[in-house]
Amino acid sequence: MGFSEQGGLAGGTGRQDGVLCMATNGSLARRTIVEAWRRVPIGTPLSQGVRINLVAGSYPQSDVPLYRERRHGTFAAPVILRAADGAGTARLPTLNIFDCHHFSLDGV
Repeated sequence: MGFSEQGGLAGGTGRQDGVLCMATNGSLARRTIVEAWRRVPIGTPLSQGVRINLVAGSYPQSDVPLYRERRHGTFAAPVILRAADGAGTARLPTLNIFDCHHFSLDGV
């Protein structure tokens, strides 16, 4: 299973185990979760999973999409929003999720 990684990000650079990894200062890093979420294809089943890594901290509502909708991960290519620095280290405001398939929160 391959992943494209993006978000308010952490991780190394380059590919590791078939996963595209980015550092917070890498050219693929996104400033907000809104920007990372916009890059997940809309309304079509994904062939490559997406993992949005969140660095530790509290995220204000302005950095988080008001609606998370129409992102269609699959069993083999899910959409994952994860706390890169460990469980409970990234805190989000209330999330409104609609019509998202194979979407999960990991440690958030």
